[in-house]
Parts: sequence; structure tokens; C-alpha cells
Amino acid sequence: MKVTATGHRPGSRMTEFTPASIEEIEKLFKGMPNKTCALDTIPAWIYKQRFKELAPYMRNIFNTSLFTGDFPDSLKLAYVTPIIKKPNLDKNILKNYRPVSNITIIPKVIEKVVSERLRDYLNSSNLDTKFQSAYKKDHSTESTLLKVLNDTLRAADAKQPIN
Repeated sequence: MKVTATGHRPGSRMTEFTPASIEEIEKLFKGMPNKTCALDTIPAWIYKQRFKELAPYMRNIFNTSLFTGDFPDSLKLAYVTPIIKKPNLDKNILKNYRPVSNITIIPKVIEKVVSERLRDYLNSSNLDTKFQSAYKKDHSTESTLLKVLNDTLRAADAKQPIN
């Protein structure tokens, strides 16, 4: 079997998502904060409290979306709030604002399901890089800064140029 320098097998593609189980969806719902978007017709706490009754419907919505690749337009809505970038900026200039989108709880949970599937695929196909910090569990900008600092100190100790 031929493998590229990254360890990825040529022609290996993610062709479908694995279905979401009721247990997985429940865990994700329960892990969500009880915050509710202005567009939510049902508050987050009700989904959590009545999950057993809603579970078959939630699984059907999630897996239909995963299998068809279709994300219903009704779930693509967001409540957008303009937030001033810095308190000292002129509030009358539009470019001083950034949009903050708040989406309903169902698309948030579907996003987490898809994210987990993609992360698993990238890991199993050796497509993630060893030192990537963004969008990687247990990694952050702090991880990146520590790596850069460590590399810099090692290079300085060895009197080598910094790569």
C-alpha cells in the first residue's frame, strides 16, 4: 500500500458520515449550556429535560441530514448582534463593529456531531499535523506559544538559527 509523506493513503476519502446514536446526541445536548437563542422555539433546558421523549425524532433529524448532506434552511437561521470591537471606537462607524451570530441549539449539536466525524477521519487518515493547535482537542493558542517558545529557547541554547 502506497502512503504519502504525511502518512495519508492516496485515494482514501471520507464518503459518508457514520450515523449518530441516541446516546451520543444525548451526551452532546446535556453538554450544551442552557442558553437559549432568540430564535429557539423550545428552550435548551426543555430539550435536556425531555430528551428521552424527543430522542427518536432528534436522531432522525440528525441522521437524515448526515446521510443526505442536506441541512434544512430552517436550521440555517442566526440571530446576529453587532458588537463594537473596542469600547473606545466610534459607535457611528459601521466597520468598528463585528457580527456575533447566535444559532439555535439543534444546529449547534449537529455541528458537534459533524465536527467529531471530521476530526476522527483526519486523525485516522493521518491528515492532521502534529503541531496543529487550532480546532484540535486539548490544543490552544497557549499550546502554540509554548511550542514556539520552546523551539526558540532550544535554538538559542544550541546557538542555532530559529526555524
